[in-house]
Amino acid sequence: MFEVWDWDRTTSNDYMGLCEIHIDELIAKPNTTQDYWLDIKDIKNQSKGKLHIQLTLKDKKTLEKWFWYGFVRHFDINNDGLISREELAALLASIESDFKEEEVADMFDKFDANKDGVISYDEFYTLVSASDNPLKSKINNLLIWETALIVYDRDDDSIGSIVLQKRFCDTVAKKGKHKTADDRILVQDRETGTILTEKIPSYIQTAMRLMYATGGGKWVVDKGAVRKILKHLTYQQGKKYSTKESKREIPVFIKFHKLNMDEALNSNPDSYATFNEFFYRKLKPTVRKVTAPEDPKIAVSPADCRLHVFPSLPIAQELWIKGKAFGLPSLLQDPKLEKQYEGCSIVIARLAPQDYHRFHVPVDGIIAERKNPLGNAYFTVNPIAIRNVIDVYSENKRVISLIKTKEFGDVLFIAIGATMVGSIQHTVEVGATVKKGDEYGYFAFGGSTVLLLFEKGRIEFDEDLLLNSSKQLETLVKVGQSLGKAK
Repeated sequence: MFEVWDWDRTTSNDYMGLCEIHIDELIAKPNTTQDYWLDIKDIKNQSKGKLHIQLTLKDKKTLEKWFWYGFVRHFDINNDGLISREELAALLASIESDFKEEEVADMFDKFDANKDGVISYDEFYTLVSASDNPLKSKINNLLIWETALIVYDRDDDSIGSIVLQKRFCDTVAKKGKHKTADDRILVQDRETGTILTEKIPSYIQTAMRLMYATGGGKWVVDKGAVRKILKHLTYQQGKKYSTKESKREIPVFIKFHKLNMDEALNSNPDSYATFNEFFYRKLKPTVRKVTAPEDPKIAVSPADCRLHVFPSLPIAQELWIKGKAFGLPSLLQDPKLEKQYEGCSIVIARLAPQDYHRFHVPVDGIIAERKNPLGNAYFTVNPIAIRNVIDVYSENKRVISLIKTKEFGDVLFIAIGATMVGSIQHTVEVGATVKKGDEYGYFAFGGSTVLLLFEKGRIEFDEDLLLNSSKQLETLVKVGQSLGKAK
């Protein structure tokens, strides 16, 4: 017997009633999906309707094998069905922060049964399914069953993401940094009001675990190991996705993220020469409307993104950006700009991999200056990373542009690369006169971020964006939608 609850944004959890199912019916037909229409009875035993569910009973061995094969696949970066020493090191770092180099080497030798220098999935499963499983204390049966409840019968590539997210959030919660619930990635669609849970690609989950491989995170980053790994992966992935062979990834990506290709200027996935060409595809001019195009006093979103707005940096740091050393000096590395933007307002426009990856001008004006790139790291801009100790915005590769305007004064446009984003390309020359909504450039594969800095007192943000930001909730907006008005 189990309870049934109804959830909606207005009233949260509403108790519906009880349902009953006989376990012996499932036991009689193992490995078979059974279809049920169950009566929902309230506390007065009155019918509240029917619940339609499908249940499948799986034996323990089948479940464990499904879990471990899916988990190890998460770390098979080049998808060759084999785990290298580096990939095993990433796997071990993701579930235990304190493995020493010699312990990793010893573990690799144990897994590599035929001593061919790589670990097959079968070799991996053989060892973890044995009684002396070296990972038993790190991933127990409870975690396997919890994962199965979430993702069973889906693509098992999602197993690694679920496990890493759960373990990462649990670690953060135990350290008292944030509550686990706050580390879920929830966004509110501005157009519909719907609260969405964001899909996190496996490479971002791996990057987060590597960033926090010591439990404290900062130590390993300062050591430089993670910087090298992420930089290597970024260049490697960028190179891979610029080859003709990368085309095969396009339909998988579209299916995983449920992309609407009707919006693309070129809607035929087969016509793109490479994955990267598809990734920074153009949209049809009619699918993104610019708010008040003839009113230069209205600023607009620079991208399809998950967005925050904060009236000042201290408020942004209190509610969202938790990097210990983050501030104008580390972000801008320019004393003159630092003084000019003291007390500034900030827009954080995060582009997830599934978002349209061209960025646009937010205000009417002139591209007065574009500085040489700063930073050389490629940490993930995932919210879980932003809200912890690593100074992602100040350390990642970024390009700062200055837009001179009549209505907003000088506006800084900062394009920031992230995990797997090695390329920040601008399509407008310095000195060009631009109107809000004009294309300004694009990011190659991955997630990324645009920061906008407005001088103190120059912009009044839209109320709905301010409200969500004060609740630490990102708003899903489209390029050209209103940010606020000039004061």
